[in-house]
Amino acid sequence: MFDVLQMDVDALQVLLTRVTNPVLHKSDFSTMEVADFTELAAVAVGFFREEFGSGSDRIMIAATVEDAMADIALIFPLATTSLFEQMTFAELMTWREKARERNETEND
Repeated sequence: MFDVLQMDVDALQVLLTRVTNPVLHKSDFSTMEVADFTELAAVAVGFFREEFGSGSDRIMIAATVEDAMADIALIFPLATTSLFEQMTFAELMTWREKARERNETEND
């Protein structure tokens, strides 16, 4: 379960093949768009915990990939779509958390 919460791709693929309806097969992931996999992963992780980690390691999960991208772009305006496409899901959520923290600091 820890691997799922850490957004390990292999662990998520195992979980998603067991809980999706219609059933996804491991081979489906090789042809799936990154944004689609990320959205599925966010839902799966969000089901178990909306927030995981503690202290400085805490990461909030965005509802959608687009929400995470928008949050990051709001705080880091030079972020581009091509940058987001190169990120793993874990990296995207980590940068979203950094953007959220920076926004809170600026608003204090």
